[in-house]
Amino acid sequence: MVNVEIDISIEDCRTLYTAVCDAIRYWPGSPARPAEEQEKLQQMKLFLFSIMCEASLDL
Repeated sequence: MVNVEIDISIEDCRTLYTAVCDAIRYWPGSPARPAEEQEKLQQMKLFLFSIMCEASLDL
């Protein structure tokens, strides 16, 4: 697996969080999409939320 580092603003993080939430909401389910995808989206949502929480403490 390849790891990537990105540098984004908190506003962009919020936008990405919203996109992930929408992807979860409209996820068509298995077998249309792999079940692992939903798990990854949930992990990404939690990760982005933690970034936003941490950033709010720094303000």
